[in-house]
Amino acid sequence: MGLLHDIGTFFWQCFQYDVQIFSKPWLYYTILPAIGYLIFFLVKWCVLTTPLWVPITIVLRVLNCPPPQCRNCLHSTIKEFEHIDKEQVPEEKAKRQMQR
Repeated sequence: MGLLHDIGTFFWQCFQYDVQIFSKPWLYYTILPAIGYLIFFLVKWCVLTTPLWVPITIVLRVLNCPPPQCRNCLHSTIKEFEHIDKEQVPEEKAKRQMQR
């Protein structure tokens, strides 16, 4: 629990520092420093929070994996073959059954 508190404190301190930088008036005299720090801010927070969002992204991609759409895929399911069979002409279906 102490580690999570330390990480949360570190994130909060980094965020407060960024807010201090964004509240400086010289940053807005020309728009280029503001845009530059905004880009740095986004990259910095993307890197800092990587241990949080990468595992979540991996799990969501594995769980929401769409079914394959082609017959040549290795992971084709029986339902997909049944769907293809319904669309085929009966003669082609009979030829396919004979080949099995």
